[in-house]
Amino acid sequence: MKIRRSKSLVAVAVATGLALAACSSDSKGAASTAASSAASSTAVTTGGSTANSTAGSTASSTAGSTASSTAGSTEASTAGSTASSTATSGATGKGVSLAGVCPDTVVLQTDWMPEAEHGFVYQLVGAGYTIDKNKAYVTGPLVDQNGNDTGVKVQIRSGGAAQQFASVSSIMYQQDDVLLGYVYTDEAIQNSVTKPTVAIESGFNKNPQMIMWDPAVYPKVTGIKDLGTEKVKVRYFGGAAYMDYFTATGVLS
Repeated sequence: MKIRRSKSLVAVAVATGLALAACSSDSKGAASTAASSAASSTAVTTGGSTANSTAGSTASSTAGSTASSTAGSTEASTAGSTASSTATSGATGKGVSLAGVCPDTVVLQTDWMPEAEHGFVYQLVGAGYTIDKNKAYVTGPLVDQNGNDTGVKVQIRSGGAAQQFASVSSIMYQQDDVLLGYVYTDEAIQNSVTKPTVAIESGFNKNPQMIMWDPAVYPKVTGIKDLGTEKVKVRYFGGAAYMDYFTATGVLS
């Protein structure tokens, strides 16, 4: 199902700023909106994955993988004042310290097993990392775009089978140490009442969803509605918001 493949990865500077934006939203005095990143990548996917962080801003991002946060307050982090200053100082080679701003270990939950679309996140991990193969965790120094140690660690947790296929939204509310997570935009809307999250970064410019079928096997099918008319069985990930929509509206059964 997942056929997403990025042509270019988001700059590590953006990802480092993302971590700072997420962390800052929990600190005192944070009160500005988190900006969406200008990701110079295109992708094709079966979902609009969003990385979400545990915070509480009202910002939204467009498409693709977005970092989000479990909304617990109305305070928002500032990509303009905090995150952008991080990228700037990192670009000058001075490095940036996230110690005392972020948790000692910034935990990011992905939506699937490691794949190309997660590449920019793994570039946050510096030398000397460790891998927990039983839990499917990678932990190491969180570095900026120049490879400078930011003073905290980053832990990337694989999704999918490693998490019993639980949704990232559920994981973020069950595990308090998860700061950021990949949450689909439709999933964020679906869980906005019981498990609200806040989008703070979009990793891709485009993130279309698709259902594939073989025209040789189903010659009468020209669109998704036809799949319902022809009673074609559709395989999908359980709990997918788009499938709930199709079944609720009678497009598919």
